[in-house]
Amino acid sequence: AALNNLANDYRLVREHAKAEAAASRALAQQQTAAVIYRNLAWSQLALGKVAAAESTLALMATRLPQNPLAVMSRALVMAAVGQHDSAYGLLDSLRRARTGDLAVQYEGALYQSGIAATRGRIRDYVRLSRESNDAARQQGTLSGPLNAALDEAEAEAWFFEQPSRAVGMLDRALAEHPLDSLAPIERPYDRLVQIYALANQPERARTYLAAFDRRAQETARRDDKQVRHRLLGSISVAEHRYDDAAREFRAADEGACTGCWLPELARAYDLGGNADSAIAVFSRYIEAPSEPTRAWVADPYHLAGAHKRLGELYEARGDRQKAASHYAAFVDLWKDADPELQPIVRRVRERLTTLQRRE
Repeated sequence: AALNNLANDYRLVREHAKAEAAASRALAQQQTAAVIYRNLAWSQLALGKVAAAESTLALMATRLPQNPLAVMSRALVMAAVGQHDSAYGLLDSLRRARTGDLAVQYEGALYQSGIAATRGRIRDYVRLSRESNDAARQQGTLSGPLNAALDEAEAEAWFFEQPSRAVGMLDRALAEHPLDSLAPIERPYDRLVQIYALANQPERARTYLAAFDRRAQETARRDDKQVRHRLLGSISVAEHRYDDAAREFRAADEGACTGCWLPELARAYDLGGNADSAIAVFSRYIEAPSEPTRAWVADPYHLAGAHKRLGELYEARGDRQKAASHYAAFVDLWKDADPELQPIVRRVRERLTTLQRRE
């Protein structure tokens, strides 16, 4: 247990080689704990050792054939390396096989929702979010219904670009699920800051940032400092202070996932007119090692959009080959997106066709 915890601590400070070594030692001593296999595989992925991670998970499946974590972990790796449909199907099969297992229903639907959003299927994302949060509620997590409503509001603001509708949904959600009905540690102040900022309501966002700070003083979490930088970055974007936003997002870029927070930094550079830095950071995000955490934290909201924006930025520079490559990646991700998003797909497909004709 100590070695496994040490591996996790090394991952949090991005000492992935040391994390791999500690997890390998832990596994040599304890071969029936599924979490050790997963932590070893995650460290290997962070080092770019995809084949080694797959071998680790194959070994877990052989030794622990009845453990759903083996299937869940394999699906996450598949999503991380771009095999989204296969990962989604594997998770669906697992959930169907274990309908009475609330932990499987919670995690499986959570990861499926992320894959659906990555593919532009936002209605599926909202539905699966509800299913995941309902399973969490049945396990005793009282914030489940509110989190499901927040997911839907965030989708309206981000994917459908309907900030007014999102604000209305937030207000109704808070009226139906008052924050004071939850323990302070369960109150999603951070999400409220982000969504109100995204919906162009920075003052409302600052109200919940103050509440976040009060909670952090009373009950601290390990990542409060990192999260606060990210929240300040989101508010700065809403207030059109893009240099300040970039500074905050740079400060937030820590923790085990090396690619999770890069898209927000790239967006701040982009909005501030710094195309060179936007291209560099969007590219770092896309080219980062395949990490399962990124596959359900960042990719649902940013992967397709990063490819689209890189295509536009490269086209503006006259680099037709790179522009076409990123446009093609976007179209492939969103080719089956919701009908409301298909006009975007058509426009990008038209740009791609035009570039290909010029070659």
